[in-house]
Parts: sequence; C-alpha cells; structure tokens
Amino acid sequence: MATIINLTEKWRECDGTIPIFPLPDTVLLPQEVVPLHIFEPRYRQMLNDVRSSQRLMGMALLKPGWEVNYDTKEAAVHSQICIGYVAADQQLSDGRSLIILQGVSRGVIERELDTDDPYRLMRCRLISDRQVNEPSIDRAHRHRELMNRYLQLLPKLNLAEAGMVPTERNDLSLGALCDLLASTLSLSADEKLNVLQEIDVDERSELVLRLIKQRLRSELHGGKLEFPPRFSKN
Repeated sequence: MATIINLTEKWRECDGTIPIFPLPDTVLLPQEVVPLHIFEPRYRQMLNDVRSSQRLMGMALLKPGWEVNYDTKEAAVHSQICIGYVAADQQLSDGRSLIILQGVSRGVIERELDTDDPYRLMRCRLISDRQVNEPSIDRAHRHRELMNRYLQLLPKLNLAEAGMVPTERNDLSLGALCDLLASTLSLSADEKLNVLQEIDVDERSELVLRLIKQRLRSELHGGKLEFPPRFSKN
C-alpha cells in the first residue's frame, strides 16, 4: 500500500530542490512503487541526505550515449522526471541499501545546481495533469474500458494474488489510473517515458489503452510479462 504524504508541504520545505537518481533503463511513474538497490558511494551519500530531509528525489532517465559520462555529472538526462518519495529503506551491513521508492508526481528539471556533492542536485518544478474542459473522449467510458481491457490481462500479470492491483479502481482519476496500470505492464524505458511525458489525460488514456491492447496481442502469441520488477542493478 502506498504511503500517504503531503507533497505540497514537503515541496515547499525543499524549495523545489532535490537530488536526482539517473538510470539508463528505469522510469518511475506516479502511483508506481519500485524497489531500488543503492550501492554506488555517491548514491549512498545521496540517500543519507535524502533520509535526513524530505525523503524526496527525482528519478531521471539517461539519454543515449550516457556510458561515456556515467561516472560524472555530465551525462545528459531527460528533463521530464518523476518525483519519488523514499517510503521504506533498509541499510545493509556493508553500506548498501535496499529502498522502496514511491512515485508521487510528474516534474521537470529547470536547472542543475553547482555543488560539491558527488551526486546531482536539481531545481525542479511539479507538473499537474491537464484536462481540457471539452474532452475528446467520454472519460467515464474510457475509465471502464481501461479496466475491462486490463482485467483481461490481469491473470497473466500474477497481481491478483499479490494484492498489488485491486480489480476495481473507481476511486482513482483517469490520469492516475493510467499511471497505475502502465506501471504494471513491463514496458520498455522509452514506452514508460512516453507515458510520463504525456500530461494531457485524454491523450495518456489513448496511449495506455493502446499499450494494454498490444500486451494482449502479445499474450496471444506466447509473450510473457514479468511483475513485480526486480531490484535495480544500481
């Protein structure tokens, strides 16, 4: 179960300045909860600082070519990020940590701060979902359509037994439902980034519905989905 936090208050306390955790193959979505393995010295220090502050950090996807500058602060990242909250963590005897990061909001990097810290500190801005007054779809119908299609796929995801995704989510807005469902589809990093970058709720629902249909077709041809995800390699 996700931890309930007051993001507005925490965001005000940190003045929109948070560390980012850049990875080459991991994208976090709001509503998603992911396990992460923290072992590099720079990110151990980052986590220690996060623990002693608002427990917020941004998950950023590295752009192609990151290998050359991975050990520096020069590796390019996508500006659209997800703000995550460290909901739980376990520090191991050798200094490594296993954490659970909960996605709480979309965000965008505005600028990077020049600091002596070994990790990267960014000034960021929160991004809210956008819903036009005259929708291009019937949102109530789309909500039901997404759930009905997803329930066809659910037995293949082995989530019902784990209690990860209830079979009814009428309590969620359409945008939040899209994020929750997309987080369980074993999407590629690029596919998840497309979902993260789509702030128009109607367009996001079109995208996620299309992805669910693709997974259903893949299942018909012997595809296999893996959930929950394994701990990250970093």
